[in-house]
Amino acid sequence: MTTLARLGHAVSPVTSYLAIEPGVRPSTEGLESTLQGFGSGHGSLFRSCASTTVSGTAPSIDRQAYLENALAADYRRCGGEPHEYALDIETTRAEIVRVDTIVQTIAHNPLLESCLNEAAWALELPAGFDEEWQSFRVEL
Repeated sequence: MTTLARLGHAVSPVTSYLAIEPGVRPSTEGLESTLQGFGSGHGSLFRSCASTTVSGTAPSIDRQAYLENALAADYRRCGGEPHEYALDIETTRAEIVRVDTIVQTIAHNPLLESCLNEAAWALELPAGFDEEWQSFRVEL
């Protein structure tokens, strides 16, 4: 089901789905009823410097520049040359929900494309990505 859901763009590597029969409530067996939670993850320097205002809104950032800067190092690490590739990225608030690789030259490098896609999906967006839906073209 995971493969089919990803191919149909119903979920991404950073979202999840719940496979249950229609009309059946998910089981809470094994879940403790508590207000405490746990989790893990890592942040970026950009996120650690961000702060919210008194109104509770996220700080304003240049989202396009953030994506370009965040992906440039990974693109070089993957072996990319300037102006060979671009990415079309869609976000919903602080989550990347779609990544399309655009080849801008005759050269086609599946390993580079795979590496670049993985880097884009692994990118954690800072709180400034607060639009309900937004698309970006990132030229690399």
